[in-house]
Amino acid sequence: MSVTEKLMAQGQFSLALNKQDTPNSIINSIDAWGHIVIVKGDLNVQEFSDSTLLSAARYVGIVESLELGMENDVQIMGTGLVSYLGDGDTRGMPIATSGGPSGVRSYKNKTLEQTLDSTGSPKGILRAEDGSFGPIRKGTITEPTGSNTTYTGKHYTESVLKALKFICSDLNVEFKVSTTGLLDAGPSASLFAGHDTDPTAIIVRGANGQDPNITGINTTSLVAQYDASEFVSRVELIASKHGAEANIGSATASSIPYKDLFGESLFRAQYVSDPQTEGTKKNERAQEYLLELNEVKKQLNVSLEEYDIAGDFTVGDKIFIFDPDIGFVDTEADRVSDGRSSLFETVYQGQVLNPTKIRVLGITWPIQNGYGVFYRDKDGNYLELTDYCIFETSDVQLEIGDVAPTIKESLGFSGHTVDLVGSPDKSIPDTPSGLTTVAGTYSDGNGISKGFVKLSWTEPLNTDGTSITDGSFYRVRWRVVQDTDGNNIIDENDTQVTEFNYSTVQFDTREFIIYDLSPNTYYSVGVQAVDITGFDSDFASISSVQTPADGGAPNKPDGFATIASNPLRVQFIHNLGQAKDSNGNAVSPVVNFTLAKDLSHLNIYASTTSGFDLQYNSTTNKVTQTGFKIGQIVATSAHIQNGIAAVGYIDLDNADTHYFRVTAVDSSGNESEPSNEQTGNADLVNSANIANLAVTNALIANAAITDLKVADVSAGKVTAGTIAGQTIILNTSGDTGNDSIIKSSNYSTGSAGWAITSDGTAEFQNATIRGSLNASDITAGTLSSDRLDTNFIAVGGAATDVNDGSTTIDGGNITTNSITANQLNFTPFENGDAITDGTIAGITINSTEIQSTGFNSSSGFQISSNGNAIFRDVTIRGTLEGTSLTDNFTLDGGTIRTSSSGSRVEIKESANVGMINFYESSGELTMSMQASTDEFQMVGGTDDNVKLSTVSGKELELNVGTLKLNAYGNASGGPINLGTPGTNNIAHVDVKIGIAGNNGNYDYGTSGQVLQSNATGVSWETVAGHNHTGITFPNSGTVLSDNTHSHNTDFSNFANTTDLVNHIGNNSNAHGIGNKANNADLNNKANNSALNNKANSATVSALSSEFSGHVGDNNHGGLSNSHTNSSNAHGQSNITGLVLALSAKKNNGDLPNSHDNNEHNVNYVTASHNHINAHAHDDRMLNINSNTVPGINVVKRMTPITANFTNTYGDVLETYTGSVPEIRQDRYRLTYQDVKQAFIDDGLDPTNIGYFVEDLDYVEDEAKADLPSGETMKGLMDGELEPILVKSIQDLYDMIELLQARVDELEGA
Repeated sequence: MSVTEKLMAQGQFSLALNKQDTPNSIINSIDAWGHIVIVKGDLNVQEFSDSTLLSAARYVGIVESLELGMENDVQIMGTGLVSYLGDGDTRGMPIATSGGPSGVRSYKNKTLEQTLDSTGSPKGILRAEDGSFGPIRKGTITEPTGSNTTYTGKHYTESVLKALKFICSDLNVEFKVSTTGLLDAGPSASLFAGHDTDPTAIIVRGANGQDPNITGINTTSLVAQYDASEFVSRVELIASKHGAEANIGSATASSIPYKDLFGESLFRAQYVSDPQTEGTKKNERAQEYLLELNEVKKQLNVSLEEYDIAGDFTVGDKIFIFDPDIGFVDTEADRVSDGRSSLFETVYQGQVLNPTKIRVLGITWPIQNGYGVFYRDKDGNYLELTDYCIFETSDVQLEIGDVAPTIKESLGFSGHTVDLVGSPDKSIPDTPSGLTTVAGTYSDGNGISKGFVKLSWTEPLNTDGTSITDGSFYRVRWRVVQDTDGNNIIDENDTQVTEFNYSTVQFDTREFIIYDLSPNTYYSVGVQAVDITGFDSDFASISSVQTPADGGAPNKPDGFATIASNPLRVQFIHNLGQAKDSNGNAVSPVVNFTLAKDLSHLNIYASTTSGFDLQYNSTTNKVTQTGFKIGQIVATSAHIQNGIAAVGYIDLDNADTHYFRVTAVDSSGNESEPSNEQTGNADLVNSANIANLAVTNALIANAAITDLKVADVSAGKVTAGTIAGQTIILNTSGDTGNDSIIKSSNYSTGSAGWAITSDGTAEFQNATIRGSLNASDITAGTLSSDRLDTNFIAVGGAATDVNDGSTTIDGGNITTNSITANQLNFTPFENGDAITDGTIAGITINSTEIQSTGFNSSSGFQISSNGNAIFRDVTIRGTLEGTSLTDNFTLDGGTIRTSSSGSRVEIKESANVGMINFYESSGELTMSMQASTDEFQMVGGTDDNVKLSTVSGKELELNVGTLKLNAYGNASGGPINLGTPGTNNIAHVDVKIGIAGNNGNYDYGTSGQVLQSNATGVSWETVAGHNHTGITFPNSGTVLSDNTHSHNTDFSNFANTTDLVNHIGNNSNAHGIGNKANNADLNNKANNSALNNKANSATVSALSSEFSGHVGDNNHGGLSNSHTNSSNAHGQSNITGLVLALSAKKNNGDLPNSHDNNEHNVNYVTASHNHINAHAHDDRMLNINSNTVPGINVVKRMTPITANFTNTYGDVLETYTGSVPEIRQDRYRLTYQDVKQAFIDDGLDPTNIGYFVEDLDYVEDEAKADLPSGETMKGLMDGELEPILVKSIQDLYDMIELLQARVDELEGA
């Protein structure tokens, strides 16, 4: 019974129950996908909630199988909670349950938390497609830092686990799943111990025990190992789709520490299929694979005596390990490589060590006595298994290494995702440009030499010049055009007979490698673009690309194992061993089946002269004297792999003694050096046994003869499956002309079989003639043919029927190059006859029209005799001329124009906007009238200005329900201009506004009249000016201004009052209601005894006298400026608290005569606040940038609230000296967030305004406990809102004054 926990993997567990002791009811209650919960100590689960038990659990696993063992045990096995996410690339919690593009989750610059748990679009991978929770939910997410903080990628038909590993790799983060089913993710240092700090545990071979500085792990065994098997010098990143491979990225090692047998740098490449990587990151991704593959994996298997190590470290933590004998020691080279400033160093048992920091990748620990083991069913009910467990006493096993041992467990191979598809459009992709090829060869897994061609091209535009935004994929094709001997593969019509092979590649990839080609062969290749709609471009093609020939020939073969011969026939047996190795050294003894695996056949050469020379050319890898070749026998990689000798038979021309040599030829045509000369060493039939065979009469019941050579055969009957001969001559003696015959066994005259007689007559049921049929007469009932192709068909006057006796050709000739038809039906036509009815190839002809068969109102075509025509689609390459269009004319994506260039008018639609464009003779656009939803717009040509005019002296009439004139201009609006201003040479044009009357004329008013509203609209009226309440108005239509009204003397003091002299922008004509400056009740509140200088109030006076000796920058003397230099000045309501606090300090001798601002902090006064010091209002201390201050508009955007402090913040405030009970009561507030947003909405930049405090760092941390981790407390500077409120009051006053004046006007006051 043990548990294995793995870093970012499922792990596993096995649990054994005593079958004799365990009731059947317990065993039967354990169901698949329930949970095994292991806690420290035997607990009564009835006393705890489900969430408490899961939180306290040492381990929680998923039950996957239950087996009744042969012994007295019940085996329960399963995996960790990570299995909910997946136990493979394609099995687990799914990314997509909807087919097609809607199932693809496409992330673009998303944070880690958004990628994992977003409920927006796309959903996080921990969420189902409908946004509901999955079996594993989000825990604590720590966002990565550095340059790569957001994720971009697509996920579709894969498990969440696979997607999660890919995302973590891309963002350089990790994850872990807790026993409560929550997933924490972030940089490794945020999840595990010992990454950014020194580890708290160390393993040392041969040493153990306690140490005050670090925890030493007691070991019973320590086995070290390393693995560099995955080293490569280059990584090629390829994308796999539709059975084809395309390179998308690569990375090459900057230095190679290893060498091959000949002292050369070791060159090895790894091809990695990773189509999910974004195009911009392909080389970066390849570099990540390269770095991981090239890191030597150091591992230790450690056996620990102490089984409960939960308090020392967990999977994912880093610990120290020290074992110099096997390389686990920190070195200067490691320090430089890691970029560290110093070596790792720790003191253990009095010894200074430089250990290596290494990672715990897995822990296997026994389920021992002392643990509580429970089964948790699907409803969260617990069943105790502790009493039935068979506990173990084995050691703890640690898997420790630098990184995960294989690339599969860390970066992971990512599967292929289906492309997203967007909205189709009507554009057509243009042909890809810049198509180039690179050809090469490689050896496959069987050692067979293969060729490849790598295609590269440039992404095209659409044929209309726009960018392709709906690209789907590229289609690549290739086929053989010449074989290895340079022969064109064409038919008798010079038509290429080989078929194209096709594959596709994603649209964001513009490279493709065609594999598995024949070396030294010519191929035609091409690529076309296809968009989502299915529109495709023409193929960009290269008609002939040659794959290189395999340059290496097979090694020299051994001689034949057996040459068995008779005088005219030889049997050869070869065991396919090589007589020389790759360096040209003789091999002894020869090992069978060691020739190269790309073997194609063996060439056999023979001569009757011993010592014959084949003149082998090692440069061309060919035998020069090919005349000695007598044949070849097949020998391929299958023979070599399966240990099958090559066997063949060759006929000899004579019975002389022959000498033989053999060469090996590979699939590329390279020929080896010939073998040593041999002669026959065994006989097929020994001539000593059969010197001369003479048979007078032979009775052979059944003879199987491979090749029978007989000069003459006389037989009454010869029965054979196949008779091969140059000439078969029928009986010539006594032949009467038709009595000799060759026929089929079932021949019956006129009904079955076939026959050929000696007089040349033949009878067949059907005949296929691939060449020409030459005959002076063809007599047939019906001549049916797909094609009659002849230069001349002549039928004389005596010709009988051509078609079933109903039609005859009477005299004359039919001369034609080709007649192609399923059946020829001839009707006699005289000169001038017309075809008035019938059907030709699906076209119906009658007296009134020609139309397609099945023509109706929705399909087919028709051309009537009256000139009318109906078609579905028409392409006109010339000119379409006509006088009118009588039905709807629908234009799909094109343009109607009066000319193709120069001065013209065009009607078109672009981006759902209909428009009519006018061009001048130079082709420049002068005016565009455009219409979209509820809007008609006219756009000028060069300057966008539009002028709408009539012929001089004519009117422009607009009849509308309501006429609105909106002058946008800029943010503050624009003018509405009436009339034409004058210039140096042209006088201005006056403007008249006419009001329609009842007499059919317009009333333009007279001089001095104003427009005045009335019950029916407006009219020109004469209104006399007047004076009221000290304000004089010239007439009721005049807008108020400094120059159009005046004040009586009652307002003189108001305008001149010192405190208000600058009221309303320094306007000396400021308005008031009565002489408020002189009102006794409000006169100079600075002198009112009730409000007079709070520094002189009784309470503060006492404070002043008590501490009159206090001097310095924070002088309390009189407190006239309430701590001039203190940023933590005290509010009036808590002066008493300050007095009490300072008095206590003075009596205890704790308060010096002078002190700094820290004496004024919140420990003394709870309502302390931050404000601009009094002297900062002196205009001599200010750089006045502007008199413009935000007013009523920004105030209107603010939202005052009623609120109280949070419990945490209130608790802290209550602990301060001088706190009051009212601290918990409601208060009125403006919030930092609301005010800041109000400024932004009003077009102001808060970052340039000293009102917003981004970090109240003087507030204790415990008071900010309610804030999210890492966030600062915000605030508003006191006093900064006052100018805005003053400006708002001024704005309101101006509005009130103007409204009052208007009310007075309306009421006739």
